[in-house]
Amino acid sequence: MRLLAALLLPAATLGCTTPQKAEDDAPLSEAERNVRLFEDALAACKPAAMQHWVGEPYSDAMKNAAFDDAGAKEVRVIRPGDPVSMDYLTGRINIELDRQDRAVRFRCG
Repeated sequence: MRLLAALLLPAATLGCTTPQKAEDDAPLSEAERNVRLFEDALAACKPAAMQHWVGEPYSDAMKNAAFDDAGAKEVRVIRPGDPVSMDYLTGRINIELDRQDRAVRFRCG
């Protein structure tokens, strides 16, 4: 009886598993495509490329560098007290300024 159970158990659990396909075999679902697009957009946003501007006064040159060096599709300047929406745009660089209009932080979103 034990031998029979030992032989049948693997066969019974075989139906509970699904074979793994290689990534190239199966088309991506819409959710998987959206995740990949989001990851690609995040990779394109490079706030670290702007770190040398920290402490510098805000200027058109800084804004242009956000487009050219950091890969921004859009730039948002945030000053103390500015209302800021909570939307997250992957291609946008936020330039946060202090009260003296100097850059204190760069971030995506």
